[in-house]
Amino acid sequence: MTPEELDIFLRTPTEHERLYQQGWENPDYARGMIEVTVNGRRQRVVDLKAVPLWLLSGNKHSRFHPYPPHIHPWVEMVYMYSGSCTQLVNDRPITLHTGQMLLLDQNTVHSLPVLGQEDILLNILIRKEYLTSAFFSRLSQKNLLSQFFVNTITEGLAHDSYMFFPSEGSRRLPLYVREYFCEVFDPSTCSLDILSSLLTLMLTELIQICADTAAEQEPENTQDPSLLPILRYLEQHYVDASLKETAAHFNLNANYLSALLKAKTGLTFQRLVSRQRMIAARQLLLNSHLSVRQIALKVGYENTSFFIKSSRRIPAAPRRITATGHILNA
Repeated sequence: MTPEELDIFLRTPTEHERLYQQGWENPDYARGMIEVTVNGRRQRVVDLKAVPLWLLSGNKHSRFHPYPPHIHPWVEMVYMYSGSCTQLVNDRPITLHTGQMLLLDQNTVHSLPVLGQEDILLNILIRKEYLTSAFFSRLSQKNLLSQFFVNTITEGLAHDSYMFFPSEGSRRLPLYVREYFCEVFDPSTCSLDILSSLLTLMLTELIQICADTAAEQEPENTQDPSLLPILRYLEQHYVDASLKETAAHFNLNANYLSALLKAKTGLTFQRLVSRQRMIAARQLLLNSHLSVRQIALKVGYENTSFFIKSSRRIPAAPRRITATGHILNA
């Protein structure tokens, strides 16, 4: 799919949009309702936690029909491809114009009005499991975006933050977004790698936009970014990293480091290391001719049987993408 074909595809009404134009009401809105507190007020919202997603995916928001207040367990990047809209985020109106982007943490309550013919809104969806040390290693060490995503993986905090980016003047961001959605709607064999690279480019551009415009916003409930160097260290030393040696590298007590990681990520030290090994193993399984035993040794497993058992948790390549861009069979 080319950017020109993508533009035609996005502007052509989907089956759902044609039904909405005819007055169809989506019955699924009545399902999965829960109560949450937003700005001190209780309200009922749609809970989308059951929606199946791949680690990275995307879709076009349907036009011609309002979307009620809802939450979901993934991070969402909202890009105004064309037109404009004003949505409510935690009961606050946020207006997006063409080229602007909004970043929403998981469980942030938001709702959208009816979008018109020229109002095309694109969503980039990021599952929490994607936010590994490899992801953080691609971001600058100290910036508000890094802090935002650290908050996302931190257990015990409210995950209702958002960041608005006045990115309408960016030359590169629209290019990256178009290429991302060309890949979403017409995936290649290396789809996840391509999407990951394009996401990194988008986030880097947003960091640059914040720096250029001096418009950085302090996201709510952010954590100290001191966790990022530790995650980067594990990404580089996952083959032979130990709790004791890692703690010594950062001049920390081993018990304190263990508690810190558990408190901020919800994962133990060993689980973080194992997850990084599985990420590296997945790349080798997909992109090399090494044997299973060679891969096991290369990523730090001496026990091949244990590696084979653990590798069953390695995500498979995406198999199918729905008409709305959701990558299924995750």
